Amino acid sequence: MKYTENYRLLKPDQEDYYNVDDFNDNAEIIDGKMKEALDVGSILEKVKSVDGDGSGLDADLVKGKDVYGWAAGTFSNPNMLINGNFTNAVNQRGKSEYTVQGEYTLDRWRLISDAKALVSPEGLTLDGTSSSLGYARMIQVLEKNIETGAKVTLSWCDEDGVHSATGEVPPKPEEGAVFFATAYGNDGKGAKYARCSLDSKNVMCAEMVCSKKSAYKWIKLEYGETATPFVPRLYAEELALCQRYYLGKIELPHLPPYVMWPYGKKESGYQMHGSAPFPVEMRVPPTISSVTIRSNSHGNVFSAESFKSHVSRRGLGVLYDIVTEDSAEIADGTPYMVSFEADAEIYPETENKGV
Repeated sequence: MKYTENYRLLKPDQEDYYNVDDFNDNAEIIDGKMKEALDVGSILEKVKSVDGDGSGLDADLVKGKDVYGWAAGTFSNPNMLINGNFTNAVNQRGKSEYTVQGEYTLDRWRLISDAKALVSPEGLTLDGTSSSLGYARMIQVLEKNIETGAKVTLSWCDEDGVHSATGEVPPKPEEGAVFFATAYGNDGKGAKYARCSLDSKNVMCAEMVCSKKSAYKWIKLEYGETATPFVPRLYAEELALCQRYYLGKIELPHLPPYVMWPYGKKESGYQMHGSAPFPVEMRVPPTISSVTIRSNSHGNVFSAESFKSHVSRRGLGVLYDIVTEDSAEIADGTPYMVSFEADAEIYPETENKGV
């Protein structure tokens, strides 16, 4: 058995017995040394040890910049939230105003109070004054909970600037809910804020709460105790992430144009069948709704009298069997296109997220 020169990492020869513990030990040594080498604080302490008066060196400044501020302002941690850029948000449901308590609004964001949520290029405006509860509340349910004990930072931005708070993920409570990483706006506690929550059913959320009428420009949840800059994803990337949970009813002839060929007649209508792949693998097999059928040649729109669907187990696509109400309008050999909504969003009241 041989060892490396600097850190004495094991270097087994061809004939040596293979032991996975040796490789795990090597990985731990490398991991520790890399952390030590890349840690800004550690580097500064070493520089400070030789930073004397008159040396012309200020260990806290590099090229006139505060190192901690420079590092935080240069690097950005990934955002654990989806569709957090409200000035260019994915809005597959297509409304500019949402008012129904319990409905999903912008993709991945659910309105939990009877308030108005307004969508515009300026951001997502929550109108707490329109609610009988006295506040507007919007949540995003995390598909996978953050591990207990992890340090996280929640930050959000409005016309007053960026607001942030750090917290530690608590254990699941026996009853009710616990809150952490609550970041208040400039109006003080209660008027406008964002926070994280974990309830007794193991549902973890990011929340925005507002008792007045005010806009949120973006929101970010990240690991660590520092609020790093918000860097929005490309819209196409954000859309693909959102489509894992919901496929909106896209106006034809834009994608997805699902071409259906009619065959055979039934007593009160015309029967068609076909199939369509989803653009991404959905979270769970989705619920299909709001089906419409359009003639590719005539532009006529028909409603579905009955719609039977079989969604693949992995949420990759769907097979159809449709009966239309308007048999007189349908001609043999004419292609038809079908559009629909596919919902695989998280509804904690009907799902068991585990204990």
